[in-house]
This record gives sequence, C-alpha cells and structure tokens, in this order.
Amino acid sequence: MSSIIAGVAEYIYPSNIEDSSTSNKSSNDNSPRSSSYDSPREDNSNEKSKNDNENTDDVANSNEESYIGTVKSYIGATGEYIPSISTEYIPTIGGEYIPSLESLYPISIFGSSETSDDIPRQKSNSMHEWEKRSLDWEAAMLKIRADTSRKEELKNPKEKPIAGNTISRVQTVLPNEQIKNTWSECIHSTFNCRIGPNYGWNGKKAPSPPSLMNCIGMEFIKCDKRIDNIGSKVKIPDEWIIETNNKLIPPLFIVNVQIPAENPVSIFQEVNDGTGYSLVCYFQLKQEIAESYKDLTTATPAARLFADYCMNAPELINDNRSEYKGKFKICVRCENIEEFGLPSFISQWNSKPALIKQTGSLIRGSNYIEMDINGHKFNSIAKGALLSLMPSFDRMVISASFCIESRKDDEMPETIFGLATWNKPDLIQTPYLDMSQTS
Repeated sequence: MSSIIAGVAEYIYPSNIEDSSTSNKSSNDNSPRSSSYDSPREDNSNEKSKNDNENTDDVANSNEESYIGTVKSYIGATGEYIPSISTEYIPTIGGEYIPSLESLYPISIFGSSETSDDIPRQKSNSMHEWEKRSLDWEAAMLKIRADTSRKEELKNPKEKPIAGNTISRVQTVLPNEQIKNTWSECIHSTFNCRIGPNYGWNGKKAPSPPSLMNCIGMEFIKCDKRIDNIGSKVKIPDEWIIETNNKLIPPLFIVNVQIPAENPVSIFQEVNDGTGYSLVCYFQLKQEIAESYKDLTTATPAARLFADYCMNAPELINDNRSEYKGKFKICVRCENIEEFGLPSFISQWNSKPALIKQTGSLIRGSNYIEMDINGHKFNSIAKGALLSLMPSFDRMVISASFCIESRKDDEMPETIFGLATWNKPDLIQTPYLDMSQTS
C-alpha cells in the first residue's frame, strides 16, 4: 500500500522537476510541493537527509505520511482536481456553503507575497503539468466566485420579502447621469400608439395619452430557475391596495419578465426553464381610472378595454381561439443605444412593439393580475442576441411600456397602461433570492 501511495505522490510531485544542480536546494515557495490548503509546507530538507540513511521501508512510510493528505486534497479517483474544504465560507440562501477562492487554492496558485498581483501568472515549459492545469482552474473558479460570492442571503428566508425592495427609485435625469441599478418614471408621450379611425387601413400612430397606472416599484433578482407568479411569493405593502369599484379589476398589475442566462442549446430543442433573472414591475391603478369604473359606460375607451381584459383574459387567455390571446403588447427601448455600436440587425428592433403570445402566462391573484413572460422559451436567435447584450447592461438605460392592443375603432386611441425606466442594471450585484424558501 505504501508503495502505491508513494507512486501516486511521485506522479504528482516528480523528483526530477528540477535538474541535478538545483535538486538539493530548498523548494520554491511558488511550487505545489511547498504549499497546502492551510499554510505553506515548511522546508524539510534536514528531515530528508536523515531519511536518506534509513531503509527502503522507512522511506516508503515517510512518503506515505508526507503525501497522503495532499494527494487526497489535490487529485480525485479519475484525476480531476478536488479541492479540500478549508476555513472560510460564503453562505447562500438555500443553506448551501460555497468555499472561498483562497481556501480552494494552494498559495502557489496565487503566487508568493513577493509576486505582484498586477502581473498574471503565465504558463511556461518549466511548469509541471498539474500547475499548468491549475491556471485553467483558477480562471474558471474566479468566474464562478464572481457569481456565487455575491448571492445575498435573506435575513429570514421563511418570511416573504417585501415587494419592490431590491431596486431604488430615483428622479428622471439624462442617461449619462443615471445611478446604476435603479428605476425611474418614464414619459408616456415618448411612445407612439395606434389611433383611429380605421387603423387597419391608414396605420397611423401618435404619442400615447397618459398611462392608466403608475409604476410603484420594481424588482431585479437572480434565480436558479424561473419564478412564476411572483406576486404570491412577496409581501405586497398595504398602501398599494386601493378600491377599484369592481372586484374583477384588481388595483395592481404585475409584469414579470423572466430573462434567461443560459446559452441557446439548439434551434430544434425547446428550453422552458433555467438560470436567469426576473425583472418585475408593479403597477397601481390611478385613482381617477378607478373612479371611472363605478360606471364603465363613462370610462375612456382605453380604460374600458383594460377593464375588459382584466375581467376576462386570465380565465380565457390559454384558449388559442380566445380574442385575448396575443393582445398583451410590450415595447422596449434602449435610451442610449448609439453608445454601443450594435449591428443594424439588433438596433433595428429598438423601440419596436411586440405581442406576447406563446411565452406569456396570465395569473389572477389576490389584489393583482400578473403577466409572466418566459424568456427561456425565446428562439435561439433571440436568446443569442439577448445574451450578447448582457455584458453591456450596466451601461444601458432601458425604458419599457406595456399596453393592451387596440384593434377596433371604439378601442382607440391605444393607450399605455404602465411604463418605467430601468437604469444601468448590474448583473453582478443583483441579489439572489431563493423563492422556494419563502412561505
């Protein structure tokens, strides 16, 4: 047994790494031989000289005692790198513990205290193969840690988080002055909507009249799988609930855009779930619109259309023959798109409205209706374009508007029911919420 362990140790730490002229020198502080997960291994050159005078069995036993712990820590049954768990941990929501990067790697990977952190380690011919592989692992783990170490833990995961508590509201200013990861109000007249009469023939549009609802909160969270019906998983503040004068028309409308973070698999394979983000907008019915619902005949065409959608669509939208299928419209606009030099096949879709059909789910909850837009179901081309934009998100100012599409003259002019601006979303600092832990 000792001879096997000695052989494995010799494979990982061969004695002929250095030439004969330097073999009697003490080990280099930057080599794997001189380090462990807790502290650098002390120089044992004196002990080695004593062991040279002992018999072969004693040498084998010495190798076993010296290398057995390191072998278990560095190498797996199939040769993969398996770090040992050390002393520093980063807690996450679900009770999972992520080892810190310093505890995953021996000191030799990060360099000694005399090595400048500004100079990246480079592969060289003098390196052992294991040390070359460790550089690849270091790059991969740095990327993983950048994601996992920023997962924020709820103070009490058994309680529902308060709605609209992850993004702060700021005043509307110029795009280059906006604060990162905030939201602000958006001007309704900057979006064009349909006008009659006979829109199907003339196709005219004009700036939207004032919106039917106010944005009162936004959410941007990271999740391991998509979060459906987020309105049931958060605590809605009591002050958000107002009287609407119609029990089928709730005071709140929630739009939950589920943004995928996984790469497209295949144009022939449908993906419905995965890691990603949820951008959530909470809209509250304006008081004057709620007052008009005391008598729907006196309400504006847009208010009547919205009321009809709220009263009937949640129960009928899953029927492909329903007139409510595909009437929910979204329009997204990057306010500073010219700064990114995007190709025309992407920039041409800026501020173009789109109808939500197969990717939308409408849910009636307590005091709210929620539209979940499943971005995981987008086709591979759309997902690929979205993923190519994500590295630039933290410099983008993105406005979005939502409306129920007007198709008849008595539904004109088309009017936005809710809109808001999302300022420079930070994917790295985005809080991670495990909604499965909430009650």
